[in-house]
Amino acid sequence: MRSHRLSWIALVLSVTACGVFSADDPKTEPGGSSGGPAAPPEENAKPPGVDGKPLEGVFVSASKGNDQNDGSMTKPLATLAAGLRKGQIEGKRVLVCAETYAETLAWIDGVSAYGYFDCGAVEWKLDESKRATIASPKSPAVRVEAAVKPTRIEGFQIVAPDFGAGSPDEREPFQNSSVGVFVKSSSALTISKSTIRAGKGRDGIDGAVAPSLTANVLKSPEKGLDEETCVPGGGVACVGAGGLHYARAGGGGGTAECTGGPGPIGTGPGGAGGDAGHWDDGNLRTAPSSGLPAAANAQTARGGLIDTGGTPPYRTGTAGDNGAAGAAGNDGTNGGLTFGELGPAVGDGSNGTDGKPGQGGGGGSAMSWARTDALHRWGGAGGGGGAGGCPGLAGGAGRGGGGSIAIYSVSSSITLERSDVRAAAGGRAGRGSLGSPETAGQVGALGGVPVPNTQQCTTIGGLIITCYGGKGGDGGPGGRSGVSGHGAAGPSIGVVHIGDAPKMDADTVITPGAGGAGQGALSRGGATVPAAPQGASEKILKAQ
Repeated sequence: MRSHRLSWIALVLSVTACGVFSADDPKTEPGGSSGGPAAPPEENAKPPGVDGKPLEGVFVSASKGNDQNDGSMTKPLATLAAGLRKGQIEGKRVLVCAETYAETLAWIDGVSAYGYFDCGAVEWKLDESKRATIASPKSPAVRVEAAVKPTRIEGFQIVAPDFGAGSPDEREPFQNSSVGVFVKSSSALTISKSTIRAGKGRDGIDGAVAPSLTANVLKSPEKGLDEETCVPGGGVACVGAGGLHYARAGGGGGTAECTGGPGPIGTGPGGAGGDAGHWDDGNLRTAPSSGLPAAANAQTARGGLIDTGGTPPYRTGTAGDNGAAGAAGNDGTNGGLTFGELGPAVGDGSNGTDGKPGQGGGGGSAMSWARTDALHRWGGAGGGGGAGGCPGLAGGAGRGGGGSIAIYSVSSSITLERSDVRAAAGGRAGRGSLGSPETAGQVGALGGVPVPNTQQCTTIGGLIITCYGGKGGDGGPGGRSGVSGHGAAGPSIGVVHIGDAPKMDADTVITPGAGGAGQGALSRGGATVPAAPQGASEKILKAQ
């Protein structure tokens, strides 16, 4: 009876042993990511290897891995992005071979990763002298948003790209500023034993140079006709058919258009000179006239007025008014870099506006006098006014340089342990512009002159008075262009924080680089673009 019972127990043990070691049962790889239970984030945020337990987690190696693998030590994944996703799903830390990963990462809340593993042998070893490098082609290299579970980044070198020359279309914050780690709305992030390198900020772009306009003369202002004797029935008739007395037209005003820009621009035309009157046997048959226009308008200044008063009635024609200068364009301003919740916004300068064409000069009036002899004469006519000048065209504003910022923190709580945080140089400021120079208006034409006869325009006392037709007014110069401002130089800052500053231990070092080069002041006449200073260089900057 007793011997039968012992035989039954031995049989049970034999069956149980066969079930454990049967070739049909699944085997677990050493260091496999699928063989152990998930750990809470606070456990995964404890560095591996310090508790003496075997390495357990999701393994990643750029040289040995494949993202189709199971993430075990012998079959690692190839990319950090895949490792973080699997770490989230399985609730495990991510163990990374100290190699280079050309990735831009959106870090996952509650997933901790460690990048100081030597994967040269079958069994991976923790090596504090090594670092996995995240060499990102884009900025920011690592983005952490809404990380509220314990999350640890340890044993990495995070490198954001260097930027060179930019494009006017690249104005988003991270297209111009090189940022190593961007953290937003996160309360449980620790970065330990890591190096964070921001790259060089993008250089600003100089504003486009405005073309200079050239005044293309369509018609020059005409001189007023001189005083002249006319003989009824002779070669120069004073009186036409039916006894109609003629007047002699004043000089025509000048016209011009400005070429060399996007299209032709017309300027203010000059006014016509006043018509000469006709005297016959001491009697005024046709009155001389004032220059045109009689009242100034937006394009042409007022013409000279006829002067008929006083004794004796001998008057030189009055000049037309000079045209006013065209209105100046509005000035732009220098840019200023700002720090917002979406990142650093580059400080582009603002554009000025074009000046306006100059006003045309008014026409001169004809001379005014009365003959007392029997001669038939025309007086001197007024000269035509000159056309206005060409305006200055505004150039382009300078574009701002990008910043170099190692850590950019928005409404977050970050802890930095034994880390090296470095920024590179900021981008230089783009140069603004004074715009192209304006041009002068046409010079008004002279009025008609008297014939060399001492009986003309002689006062009672015998003093000879020069009785000329009035000169046309000069065209006003074009208006100066408004200036376009410089861009702002990019800063170099170790840590920018909006909200709480990071907590740092004594072994964390923060080193800024040089701020981007500024731009000197530009001046011409009454136009000035103020200097743009060199970009800031700060270890830590509280932005708001």
